[in-house]
Formats: sequence, C-alpha cells, structure tokens
Amino acid sequence: MTVLLKNTLLQNTKLSFYDPSFDVTSVPGCTLYLPSGDYEPNGEIAETWYDRSGNGFDISNLNAIEQPKIIKNSLNGKDVLRFNGNVLDPLGTNSLARNAVKGSDLFSANECTIFAVNKQDAVADNRLLYWTKPTQTTSVGVHNPYGDEVIYWDAPNSSVIPSARVSLAGQGGKIGWASWAFVKESAVSSRVYYQGSSLFSGSYSPAPIPLDDDTFSLYVPIAYKGEIAEIIIYNRVLTQVEINLVFNYLINKFSLLL
Repeated sequence: MTVLLKNTLLQNTKLSFYDPSFDVTSVPGCTLYLPSGDYEPNGEIAETWYDRSGNGFDISNLNAIEQPKIIKNSLNGKDVLRFNGNVLDPLGTNSLARNAVKGSDLFSANECTIFAVNKQDAVADNRLLYWTKPTQTTSVGVHNPYGDEVIYWDAPNSSVIPSARVSLAGQGGKIGWASWAFVKESAVSSRVYYQGSSLFSGSYSPAPIPLDDDTFSLYVPIAYKGEIAEIIIYNRVLTQVEINLVFNYLINKFSLLL
C-alpha cells in the first residue's frame, strides 16, 4: 500500500556558521554514528564500518564479494564507501549489516531523525537504510531519491505498514553529493530536509507500526548503487537549531554545494 504525503514546499534557509570541533554525539539521542573513513579495511574494501555513537553498533560483512569498496580522498579529502547495488540477491549483498538489533536501541516508537551524506547513481537501487525482522514479514526502508524520483519510507513486505512518499518531481533533479535528513516526528507525520533546507512535510494514514517494535537486522545500505560518506541516527525529533548544527557540520566537512 502506498500513501502519498501531502507535500508542502518550505522556505529555504541558508546555513551561515560552522564549528569544525562540533561533535554530532553531543546532540542528545545519537544512537548510531557512522563517520567517513572509520572502517576496518580488507585491502581496498571495507569489512566493518565502526559506530562512534558510543553504543558500539558497528556494521559489517565478512563476505568479501559483498563488501563495499573504499574510495580514498573522494569527497573534500575524505574517504567514502562505494556500493554496487544488488550484486547477488536482494538481502545482505554489497552491504554492511548489524544483526539482532533492538528497535528501541536506535529509535523511539514514533520519532527519529536520520542524516546521510551520499551520492546515488541508479534509480532502482536506492535503499539507503533497511531494517527487517528475521522472518522477513516486516521490514522498513528509507529510500533515497535519484533525480526526480521520490524519497520515502516504506514497508514492502507487510500489508500493515503503508509507504510514506515524498515526490521530488519538479525540484530540479537532486543529483550528486548531498546531505539529507529524514525526520519521523509522530506516528503519522514526517519531514524531509535537503542540504539544510526543509523541503517537504506531510502526514499519512494509517500509521506505520512503531519503529522500536521487536528485534531486527539493520542493513546500510541494501540494493543501493552509489557512494555513502556518513550516516547519523537520533532516537528523537531534533530541534531546528540542532538540525542546523548537524547540517552545518556535514555540509562544511564535505564541502557540499548549497
């Protein structure tokens, strides 16, 4: 089931300050922080991406054929990871994962704020984050846009959870390296930010199941073709000041164009 969000284009606010010493974990509620370059290398590929939130939720894959390639000095002198999409099968390939994670370890029931810096280069392969129960009966994904595609949460393996989609049609094609934020602010509403600007907000019905429900496996990413520099998860809705702080840090760290 797919439920379109009621889209509201919001006023762009250009970011104007930067503190290079800013620590994303100083913002309360940081449950996962995967920083650029913090990998366990296996030659030119990465078998582990270390979590620096303090929770120790490192993500890894011990199968060399499924491990992402490390691209050195790729983005403003920072290393990034290259993922080549659906290499072998839909789950667990060309991705890094953390198994048996409690939803409550990462998310509140109906709130979270997720930041990402990435560059996607395929329309079909776009699941930036994906969490699923071992039975595969319930799964949730954060799909990143490519060009004039859509950005959305979805639950492809359950008739209970609807998708919540935000169309980027007519927004000029958000292609290339960029910073994003996905905010689930209640059981029935979400917001999307692009490069520090609030792009859309909207509501959907019926409400998805709580994000902290049960135990799942977290994939970063899955069926994704492109490069990822950094991912941050908070278990609450950040204030606008906090969102600006994180965006300022990411945009300036990676010298992203506004």
